[in-house]
Amino acid sequence: MRTFGIFLGALLLSACGSSQGVAPPDAGGDTGTQAVSGQWIWESNVPAIGQLNAVGASSANDVWAGGDSGRMLHWNGTSWSVADAGTISHIQAIWGASASDVWAAAGGIGGAGAANLVHWNGQAWSAVDPGTSMNLHGIWGSAANDVYASGASGVAGTILHFDGTSWSSLYDGADTSPQAVSGSSASDVWVVGGDFAPSGTQFILHGPASGFSPVTSSATQYLSSVYAGAPNDAWAQGAGGLFHWNGQTWSPTPTALPLGEGTVWGLGPSAVFAVGGDQRIAAWDGKSWTLVHGVPAGAPLYAVGGRDATQLWAVGDDDAILRFDTTVSGTP
Repeated sequence: MRTFGIFLGALLLSACGSSQGVAPPDAGGDTGTQAVSGQWIWESNVPAIGQLNAVGASSANDVWAGGDSGRMLHWNGTSWSVADAGTISHIQAIWGASASDVWAAAGGIGGAGAANLVHWNGQAWSAVDPGTSMNLHGIWGSAANDVYASGASGVAGTILHFDGTSWSSLYDGADTSPQAVSGSSASDVWVVGGDFAPSGTQFILHGPASGFSPVTSSATQYLSSVYAGAPNDAWAQGAGGLFHWNGQTWSPTPTALPLGEGTVWGLGPSAVFAVGGDQRIAAWDGKSWTLVHGVPAGAPLYAVGGRDATQLWAVGDDDAILRFDTTVSGTP
């Protein structure tokens, strides 16, 4: 059953920074574009571990996919295997500075063994105390010594920062829930989320570690994901759809995806991907959004990520993993 793929065509993909996954070596700037064609195809022989919420890759032989109850999968270039994530909490986001320096944010389960932050040192995953017991939903960094985590529990939220030695609190807000974090550089960092009121209104914060400031937008509902490709080019996704930052304002942008929580992620301003609600994948080439995987039914996809234009992955419910295969072309 899992052999279905949709032809992507000659998307222009630029090699740039990422909001989730292991950072490319050129994470600070655009190095150009390349035309890449292929198909999104289902991965077979995936261990049955249930829902997958996050994915990140450092190379073709090193991909991490995390899910509920601390379940973690690793791809070594040949096969998927189960790894001990060092926590029983739900893995929500993955980011790393290198193949031996990877962070995973977690939450949703309390009690013994329910660490909200775990770290991979190239040999094993281990729990790290970030100084808060709140559920963590997002993680991103510009470098190994400049990493952010965001999350919330109860009726309060937090933003944390790692300077290469220790974690510290940058923001604690009552009635606010920071959900996701991304940036294009150390001086351009976005955090999005919402409040705990019944209306679930959104909020957007912008800044570096020295301080975050609120930024208004036309979004009226909770935001669950953000990706920043450049200071004048960022995307946020949530219950009300997809929104774009042009350096001056946030404005809604229609896509072929259903409304609802999802993930937006990119390789740069000319290569952004979005999933959410079902198995459709949309791609932005710098000018328009195109549906590049169109399956409206079945287990939904929750995250998309990768390494470069040839290393792209999407994960979701019921062990769902799709891989962008550049060796396959034409109509399936």
